[in-house]
Amino acid sequence: MATAEEGLFDLLHRDGDLQSLVGSRVYPRDAVPSDAGLPRVTYLLVSTLRVQVLRGTTTGKAPLFQIDCWGQDIAKAKAVATAVAAIFQDGYRGALGESGITSKGTIVTEESDENEPANSGEETGIHRVRLGVRIHHAA
Repeated sequence: MATAEEGLFDLLHRDGDLQSLVGSRVYPRDAVPSDAGLPRVTYLLVSTLRVQVLRGTTTGKAPLFQIDCWGQDIAKAKAVATAVAAIFQDGYRGALGESGITSKGTIVTEESDENEPANSGEETGIHRVRLGVRIHHAA
């Protein structure tokens, strides 16, 4: 069976509204190509809650992902973040792409804006909107 990370990638990569903004620029945070353009989305698994029940064991999990929405300016980064948040609105329930994992509910737990300073030789920095997204599913 695929992982929640693979399911998240599939879900983000296949969303038409998000794709219209970033194209195919959706990457795990540790696998961004050096020539990746903007805007783009990166994601990172932060932690996973193991769901506990009083009656015994369960296969439930609730991974927390950090999803970073990058843009040349804050307006573009926010537009990407809005498209990402829309995927998870109303507690998204359903398949995580073709991973074989089914979401039993999602929540956007937080949102913050950041500005990355310009590197040497660049005129401006880049902007990021960071989202925290928890996805509940059975393993």
